[in-house]
Amino acid sequence: MRPVPTLLSLLTTALLAAPALPVDADNAVPAAESAVTIQPVAAPEGPAEVPSEAVPQAVSKQGVAPETDPEADADAEAEAEPAPANDVPRYLIQKSNSAVHAAMLSPGQRALLAAMPDSFRLPVHARTAPYAPPSAFAALSAADDGKARLDDNGAIYGLGRGLPFPEILSNDPQGGLKAIWNHLLRWRGTGRSRSTVQAVVSEDGTLSLVNVHERSRFLRGIDADAPQRMPLLTQQMFGIAAPPRLAGNLKLVHESLYGVVKAWQRSPDALLSKLRTTTEAGDDTPVIGSDGLYGEDQREGFSGSPERWRWKLAARHELLVPWAAERFHARDRTLEAVLTARHPDAGVLRYEPRRVLQVDALLDADRSGPWPKRSYYIDEASWQVLLVEFYGRDDRLQRVQEVHVRQFGDVLLPAVEVIYDLPSRRYLVSGLETRSGDTVLEAPVAEDFQPGPAVDWAKSVGAVPSPR
Repeated sequence: MRPVPTLLSLLTTALLAAPALPVDADNAVPAAESAVTIQPVAAPEGPAEVPSEAVPQAVSKQGVAPETDPEADADAEAEAEPAPANDVPRYLIQKSNSAVHAAMLSPGQRALLAAMPDSFRLPVHARTAPYAPPSAFAALSAADDGKARLDDNGAIYGLGRGLPFPEILSNDPQGGLKAIWNHLLRWRGTGRSRSTVQAVVSEDGTLSLVNVHERSRFLRGIDADAPQRMPLLTQQMFGIAAPPRLAGNLKLVHESLYGVVKAWQRSPDALLSKLRTTTEAGDDTPVIGSDGLYGEDQREGFSGSPERWRWKLAARHELLVPWAAERFHARDRTLEAVLTARHPDAGVLRYEPRRVLQVDALLDADRSGPWPKRSYYIDEASWQVLLVEFYGRDDRLQRVQEVHVRQFGDVLLPAVEVIYDLPSRRYLVSGLETRSGDTVLEAPVAEDFQPGPAVDWAKSVGAVPSPR
């Protein structure tokens, strides 16, 4: 494993080279009722009392109203601190008091509370300091501000070495597309390795577990004015070590700045150990072992090309969103204790108020897909997608995705993702760590992400077919 280079050396190299919505029998929510305008969010009236019997261990019993004064946002952010070691919730939100906090909840969160009124809780914590990328990256973003531009198809040109659109106005007709490009091109470090558990949890709490190994390399488009050059954006490989029926699955993906994906895959039943090219990659392609609950373009909230969607900046809100997920792991608890029926245990969840952009994405009429509409909630400071809502062809809410992040080095890590399927009452968790050291920041090189070295890497991490 190579040491992580300093940011200075990396950049030097780069320079050179509404009311709660009712849920019907199918747990669906009408999309039309979630429309919002771009305006400050009003504060709820008064605190919400939390019944003592509803408070889990280590949760404060004192009900406290959330701080939602928009004029105080800047001061609150400036005074916020990182989550302390003894960080405890200030209050809980559940179905019985959700109306008081409705202005701070997305339609998807209100739907989850309505669908699981007896058990689903949002533990709300004090606001912590906003994430800031390395200062050198922030300086490059400021220096390059105004250079990036978008064409009629949503492709980006004139990309510099920082964030392409540091400032987005609420009335910008391209604001939604710019926001999702900021998410795709945010600071992610140089690369990482992870060994985690992916789980599908049925309505009765039965776990279907997959042991996943990931290795990723994140790049920047240095000269993006020439689309024919197809600069790479990410290189990633995913290997499955368990269960036996999936062990040995291996997928290598190269994703370019302009949406062209090259992918190679090996299945456990392959007679040869070599990787073969595949067209089953990106967009709605199901992630291996996800039982159809997790598409490849859902990784980290959104990944891949934005070109098949029409993007609109719908609103700016202050909402309660997943943040500082240091406790969301299974290093010191069993998987069964963390992954309970219908939703994860409230003791590992953490939410706090943050300013987010709501970006609605409508599928182009000439494109196909299971979700004609998605709503993304993107943190204004980090540009990380934190919440996603998926609407079916009947324009009703079907799925809700949460991205639970934590700061790891100078990176805001999308540590754990949770996808709730409302009709089936199942959910999926991806990225759950079971041991210390399961995530490592590193600086892999391009040569590691070729079919031959990928097979060698899979062997080294145990992602090999089980004996037949």
